[in-house]
Amino acid sequence: MGNPFMNKILIRKATKGDINCLAKLLSELFKLEKDFTADIDKQIKGLSMLINNPVSTVLLAEDANSKEVVGMCTMQILVSTARGSNSGHIEDVIVKTERRGEGIGNLLLKTIIDIAKQNGCTRLQLSADNDNTPAHNFYKKMGWNKTNLSVWFFTIEN
Repeated sequence: MGNPFMNKILIRKATKGDINCLAKLLSELFKLEKDFTADIDKQIKGLSMLINNPVSTVLLAEDANSKEVVGMCTMQILVSTARGSNSGHIEDVIVKTERRGEGIGNLLLKTIIDIAKQNGCTRLQLSADNDNTPAHNFYKKMGWNKTNLSVWFFTIEN
């Protein structure tokens, strides 16, 4: 029978006109991630850069009835020396708290996987906060595998 909510969700590529509502979604995401702090101006700048980058994809989930943006997923294409092919790096996945459990995240990731395949990617990778057990369970349920790698970063101040 399927999920009754799914026929009410439209997945589409984001445009410049969507940036402000996507930046608000990122603020919700960054409340879950200890390594990041919401800064609306930086999120707007980053989203603008992604939307204008030909090797990046910003998807949003929109409620077809209300036109409210209820989720998003971003991907950038990199080159994997391990695979000798393109690899997709998923930077952000977020669904509004009150809309979780409706299959929106699943639909976003399945769509980004299709886009990655169309762009010659043979692997996707993403990071999730170590304490975000619901995200870990969601990714496992979708067939993602945890690696033995740790994520490290270095901040360059301008």
